[in-house]
This record gives sequence, structure tokens and C-alpha cells, in this order.
Amino acid sequence: MKKSNKILYASLGAAAIAGTLLGICTQGFCYTSNQCNGNFSLFSSTKKIIGDNNIITQTEILSSYQAVNVDGNFNVVINQGKQNRLSVTTSENILPYIKMQVTNNTLTISPKPGASLSTATPITVVAMATKLNRIDIGGNTNLHVAGLQTNNLSVNAGGNSTGDLQGDIKNLSLNLGGNSTLQVKVNTANSIHLTTAGSGNITLTGKTVNFKLETAGQTGVDAKNLIAQNVKITGAGSSVITVSALKNLIINIAGISTIKYYGSPALNKTVFGTATIINVSQTVPNQ
Repeated sequence: MKKSNKILYASLGAAAIAGTLLGICTQGFCYTSNQCNGNFSLFSSTKKIIGDNNIITQTEILSSYQAVNVDGNFNVVINQGKQNRLSVTTSENILPYIKMQVTNNTLTISPKPGASLSTATPITVVAMATKLNRIDIGGNTNLHVAGLQTNNLSVNAGGNSTGDLQGDIKNLSLNLGGNSTLQVKVNTANSIHLTTAGSGNITLTGKTVNFKLETAGQTGVDAKNLIAQNVKITGAGSSVITVSALKNLIINIAGISTIKYYGSPALNKTVFGTATIINVSQTVPNQ
């Protein structure tokens, strides 16, 4: 073979490889991680599914569950009712790629493994449960829960999730992580235990006997309108915390956090670093 032909074939081969690496789509397959009509990538197991905007609602009656785990880009509404039911509203071609199943008493809602879902309108999930004691949300989930009645509830929020929760909850455990944001309103609780990390924000409203807060990172905690008999705060970092306490306030804080409190409780404080404690008012709001 002549040297010139070898050079020509080598050049053509290099061009073909370069074309492949630039994302040429052939017969429905995508050969790079670039978007190629939502098809598979040669270098990634992820398949991007783009909604066709043919919006439908699918409703299913589920087996009993008392916990909900949601991870992804979903708008989720949870209601308490007489049956366990789930409705999903989204593009018709998206539905097969949403995992919705009850296992070990937990309803899991997420994209199926390897699927990346893209829709012009949010995927809306409405779940009804007869009883609920745990909610876990992550990703970009937006959660709405109203009118919930339960003795014990645990809520874990992470990622960029947001949510609002309202109900008659006697014992509430909250875990706020990542960049998540929560708004919580209780009627009259026995105890609320809040653990925070990351840079999230939470607002609490209502009444409780005991409010325990363990905080780290740069969390914003606005519990001014949560009227508590007893408050205990432990933490470090640079959080900004506002609480209302009627009887007792125990603070063990480090770092550069700022704690503001309303009321005239018996104060027991231990401060390390340059943390600041401020009594905003001798009276609590709405009293």
C-alpha cells in the first residue's frame, strides 16, 4: 500500500472517531454524554427521557404503607384518608420511567435507575395514606402535607428539596440537610426534635412542650412563632436561630452562631467562640 493511501485511511479513521466523540447520533443511539434526543450514551448508563407533553394521570390503589421516600424532581402532595392510593400526573412517555412501589411498608417514588427525566411541566404526585409516620425527601422534591394527624412523625429533607407540613402531630422529629427548606406548622405537640446541617432553612409555628435543636453548618432556624415551654439548643457553626421559650432555655453553643430568643425563661447557657445570645423581648409572640 502506498504511503499516501495509508495517510488517507488514517485521516478518515481519525475523522470518524472525532465525529463519534462530537456526538453523532446513529439509529437512535447517542455516542457521547451530550443530549441526543434522550437516547443512551455510549459513555454513560443514563438515559434522558424528554416529556412529550401528552399529559395524563395514572391512579393506583396501593398496599398499606406508613412511610414515603421521594427522590427526584417531583411535586408531591400527601393526604391522609381512608385508603392507600397514588396518582401521578405527567407526560405519557415519562410514566414508565417512574419507580412507584411499596416495599417494607415504604412507598418509594423516584426515577427508575438509569433514567433522567425532563419535562416542561412538573411531575405531580398525590399520595393518600391511612397512617403516616415517616417522610424522606431529596433531590428537587417539593412537598406539601396538610391536615395530618399522627402521634409520631419523622421527616428527613435533603438536597435542594422544599416542603410545607401542617398537622396535629404529637411527637415530631425533623432532620434538615443540604440546601433544603421546610415550613412546619403544628397545632399542639408534646415534643419537637430538630437536627440541622448544611445551609438549609426552616420555619416552625405552633405550640409544643419541649423543643430540642441540634444544629451545625449555616442553617437558618426561625422558631419565633413556635411557643415552647422548654427549649434546648446544642450546636456549632454559624447558624442563625430564633426561638420562643416560656419556662426553660438551655443553650450549649460554639462557633459564631447567633441565637435570639423571646420570653423570660430560666436561662442556662454555655458559650464557646464568639456565639451571640440576644433576648429580643420578655414576652413571646401572640401571647
